[in-house]
Amino acid sequence: STQVVSKNAKGLCGVAADNSKQLETLKQHADNTNESMNTVAGAAEELATSISHIHSQMAHAAGVIQNA
Repeated sequence: STQVVSKNAKGLCGVAADNSKQLETLKQHADNTNESMNTVAGAAEELATSISHIHSQMAHAAGVIQNA
């Protein structure tokens, strides 16, 4: 009857609202994960630059030692 249909429709609306809230939470987690990954990528680039700089300094020091 129409009462059953109405009750089912209300139930489905509740499920849809819950799903919408869960999707928003999932989106926030995905955004946070993306931000964290960008931070890690930036830190990795800085580390690579530092390692390259240290390598250059060591090569320079080795040259100085050879010429001493």
